[in-house]
Amino acid sequence: MGISFGGLATGLDTAALIDAFVGIEDARAGALEGKQTASRQQQAVVKDISDAMEALSAAAEGLDSADEIRVLSATSTSEQVKVTGSSDALQGVYDISVTNLARAETSRSFGFADDAAGVLGGAGTLSITAGADTVDVAYDDTMSLSDVAQAINDSDSDVSASVLFDGTVHRLQVTSRETGLANALSFADSGGLTGLDAVSAEVVAAEDAEFTIAGTTITRSSNVVDDAIAGVTLELLAEGVTDARIDVKADPEAITEKMQSYVDALNAVTGQIQRQLNLVGDEAPEGSLFGDRTLQMLQRDINNLTSGFFGPDNARLSDFGLEINQQGEFDFDAEAFTSAVAGGTEALEGLFTGETGLQARLVELSDRYTDSIDGILAIKDDALQDLIDRLDDRIARIDDGASRLRDSLTAQYANLEERIAELNAQGSQLLAFLGI
Repeated sequence: MGISFGGLATGLDTAALIDAFVGIEDARAGALEGKQTASRQQQAVVKDISDAMEALSAAAEGLDSADEIRVLSATSTSEQVKVTGSSDALQGVYDISVTNLARAETSRSFGFADDAAGVLGGAGTLSITAGADTVDVAYDDTMSLSDVAQAINDSDSDVSASVLFDGTVHRLQVTSRETGLANALSFADSGGLTGLDAVSAEVVAAEDAEFTIAGTTITRSSNVVDDAIAGVTLELLAEGVTDARIDVKADPEAITEKMQSYVDALNAVTGQIQRQLNLVGDEAPEGSLFGDRTLQMLQRDINNLTSGFFGPDNARLSDFGLEINQQGEFDFDAEAFTSAVAGGTEALEGLFTGETGLQARLVELSDRYTDSIDGILAIKDDALQDLIDRLDDRIARIDDGASRLRDSLTAQYANLEERIAELNAQGSQLLAFLGI
């Protein structure tokens, strides 16, 4: 136990008295610090709701156009014919056979004993035509085959060049970067030293892809075909395919997943609001926003928006399996949603898309609340921060006053002790003088 010498003359516990007086000020500061803590907790809630609103807006972007909503799946029965579909595709079944794959032309030069500098033995200009484009590449008697290949690759020609060694001779090889007859190569060599302009230089002829769709023969310069079936891209991988079937149909699972993501994001907002506005027990917990008018207004705006009618069909979310429950959150009936879009997604597109659709209105609502400058939640956050700053100032003044009060009381009590001690000493002297 500590030893205190306060009050030796008066018999008073002056240290305890000082602590009691200062404690009153400390309690005032503590109450304000409690308000600060509650305000910071409220700030955290406001930020969480603001973040959730932005996440909801982002989730709705996955449903903001017909392309996003009209999700189709395209499948192929053959691994040799790959297929992908877009929202522009039409549902249907297509039988495909592949007769010929598109090929890029390759030509090779004369054979040379090595790839050393000066191997060509002279100078000239090699003109290369790929499709409708021609480039001129100059060479001279100081260059190797690799130097010439590099010069070709550095040109603007749509070809690639390399040096091929077959174990006996080296050859300059030039290949078109694009397949098909339209991209066939032709050469002119003013020096006549490469041999690429000879008929025998062609080792792989340019060819078009040839295939049939429902018995109709089609040719294309590429093995990737995106204009034969509207909205469908075919990738032809092998010849001799006779039994490939392409099936383009609606993909209810994909659109249901998007809708579920939207509902989850919506519930992330409404759930947080409900947890703040619902009273648990007899009183609201410290730091909650129970009864907050801003949250009540946001809740009302969300409810009004999500229960509204949109699009030419006056569609609403409840038409697609979304219903608000007693907890203020949304239940999503995936089966009801799948049934609602089974006949087409036009009504769903009308609900979400367009300048007056739900998605645009939702983005507008989100911006109104979350804008970092004048958003309603941003203004509330600023107000809470202002309150925290003002409380900081008050706490600092109280702490300063408490410190000065302690110093003042300590000095006063010390003076009192000194005066009492002097009086006690004088009394003792008087009694001794009187012999008492």
